[in-house]
Amino acid sequence: MGKLVRFLDTDEEKWQKAIQEDKIGEWKHCIDITGWQSEILEEYSLQSIPSNFLISPEGKIIAINLRGEALLKKLEELLGECMND
Repeated sequence: MGKLVRFLDTDEEKWQKAIQEDKIGEWKHCIDITGWQSEILEEYSLQSIPSNFLISPEGKIIAINLRGEALLKKLEELLGECMND
């Protein structure tokens, strides 16, 4: 499993600082310096951040914006399926 973080920030220095402060340097990161003008927001109907997506190895979106117990349950389900394959 991997993590990709896409920042919608127009300030690259602020972006780098956030990665260090949040201690998430081991994740894959990209920045969209167009910020809230990004085409990605419209493509994926994003209206707030943070947003999260679970994406299959085939690139299919499995779930959007799961948090807390719902996220844990879905991850357990998916990991269980992997173990049974």
